[in-house]
Amino acid sequence: MTTVGFGDITPIRNIEIVITIGVALLGASSYAFIIGNLASLFTKINEAEIKYKDKVQAVNQYLSHRNVPDDFNHKIREYYEYLWTRYKGHEEKHFFKDLPIHYRLDILHYLTKDFLAKIPLFKDSSQALQNELLLSLKHQTYPPDCFVIRKGEIGNEIFFIAEGQLKIVSQNGKNYNDFSMGDYFGEMSLILNEKRTASIVTLSFCDLFCLHKEDYVRIKEKYPEFRKVLKLISNNQSSMRSEFILDDIIL
Repeated sequence: MTTVGFGDITPIRNIEIVITIGVALLGASSYAFIIGNLASLFTKINEAEIKYKDKVQAVNQYLSHRNVPDDFNHKIREYYEYLWTRYKGHEEKHFFKDLPIHYRLDILHYLTKDFLAKIPLFKDSSQALQNELLLSLKHQTYPPDCFVIRKGEIGNEIFFIAEGQLKIVSQNGKNYNDFSMGDYFGEMSLILNEKRTASIVTLSFCDLFCLHKEDYVRIKEKYPEFRKVLKLISNNQSSMRSEFILDDIIL
């Protein structure tokens, strides 16, 4: 299949020539088949990355065309690079939406077990309420130096920190202790339906889970125990954040 007919061993009789031709054709076909499949394999391995990089390049070209400052364009590239490094360009919710609800819950419990164990809202809730909350949470990723909430906004979400660090900036510009994995914020403004009087800014890339007001109202009506849990954690938060209350900071 490699050197018959081209080296020391050569066909002499007609039958040998016919066999040699067949072997040469088989060898060439096998070689082409192997090389073709290997090339296809390597192309598929990098296909997702190539597609994602093409998307990022298209975004950068568009921003450059619209004369967006280079420093902001650089921040956009860093954001996309973080998404690729952490999630390979995919969003987890798209993978799980077709799964049966029990499979989705098992996966969500596994993926979020590290930070759920630190959040009183989940620790003090029944299993049914935990499942309802998990299915209602929306994942969001924020880059560094990004406002998650701003002073003066109406509070329509509660945020739970899965990864990263954030800081609180009060109305007088004073910074307080940082927030990190397991912390949560925004519940008082949502419960009391008041405007936020402080801003929260990311210090690093942050992965947050958000509970929107519509889901909050629905779960509160569906599970009466939700009110008791919220009251309990609100009392705890009030005592823990007494220094914020002194400055009239209501998150």
